[in-house]
Amino acid sequence: MIVCGHFGDGGGVLSFANWFPIRTFHLAIFAFASGYFFVKHINDKPYKLIGYKFKKLIIPLYCWNIFYVILINIFKHFGLKYGVGLSFESFFIHPLYFGEGNIFNLGSWFLVPLFMVQSFTALFIPLLKKYKKSAIFMFIIYLILGMIGVQIAIFGHNKHYWLILTRFLYFLPFFGLGYIYNLYLEKKDTINNTIYFSIIMLIKLVIIYIEGKLVIYQVVGSVGFENFYMPFINGFLGIAFWFRIAKILEPVLKDSKVVNKISKNSFAIMMHHLFGSFLFNCFIAFLASNFNFISGFNFNKFKSNIFYIYQPKNLVQFNFVYVIIAIGFSLLFNDMIKKIWNFLEKNIKKLS
Repeated sequence: MIVCGHFGDGGGVLSFANWFPIRTFHLAIFAFASGYFFVKHINDKPYKLIGYKFKKLIIPLYCWNIFYVILINIFKHFGLKYGVGLSFESFFIHPLYFGEGNIFNLGSWFLVPLFMVQSFTALFIPLLKKYKKSAIFMFIIYLILGMIGVQIAIFGHNKHYWLILTRFLYFLPFFGLGYIYNLYLEKKDTINNTIYFSIIMLIKLVIIYIEGKLVIYQVVGSVGFENFYMPFINGFLGIAFWFRIAKILEPVLKDSKVVNKISKNSFAIMMHHLFGSFLFNCFIAFLASNFNFISGFNFNKFKSNIFYIYQPKNLVQFNFVYVIIAIGFSLLFNDMIKKIWNFLEKNIKKLS
């Protein structure tokens, strides 16, 4: 869903976007899933868990950020007009708050607030262990903090280092919901599908009617929020809608090699999919420059906008080709890096 959201009009494939705009829940459901699986760490030692998450999320974030800052500056010599220059700030400071800076790995900006939420929860859980159903109390606190974060952004504190705080606070309620869903709610989630979807769609319709429009906001910049509570109502409804669809599909897709491959490589997909689409555009640019059967490719937009999509005959369905290419490249690139790393590690051990 996040990849589709990066390639215009839901990647030319996602339905119900006029009920559940992708940007109103795609990161919410990402945080929800992280909270859902975080339950397995409930008995881990906090500082050991934080160290593990730092090694798993933050160190790779900075390694890839350095790689992409250097790479994008190489491409700048060929006319590319986006991305930032080489500097200490672009290497080490921008990953904290400036998601758009090192544009190839833009999708990785979520790693810092995710790490913060996981670390915060790791420290929070031991304080509540002795209380029964403490996770529910934790969720209530997270929801209040999330609303405070949105209100901070509404007040205009959504630039530079403020984004570290507002993104972190926005993630908290959805992470907490996933956590308590796994512990308490999943076993009670047995409502008939027809009744379930009817309730969700009715609530959503009432909200759309009251608002008089679809409210769409961007979490990456903490912009577009109109009040402190609606982002969470919309996020919870989007999660409820698509999570039930996932449960319906689960018996059919649980043994799918493709689905399992994607689910086990979400980090790589978020990190590399925009670079994959960029390389695809480079290929189309080459064809457009040398062959007559490619027409209408906009070279200026290609050089100035990472999200540029070539649409033959203005067909929005062609966006989905970018989604497939971006995900496929991310998986292949990740496998290649793993093989290179394993080869180096194996030979270094032999030498030592």
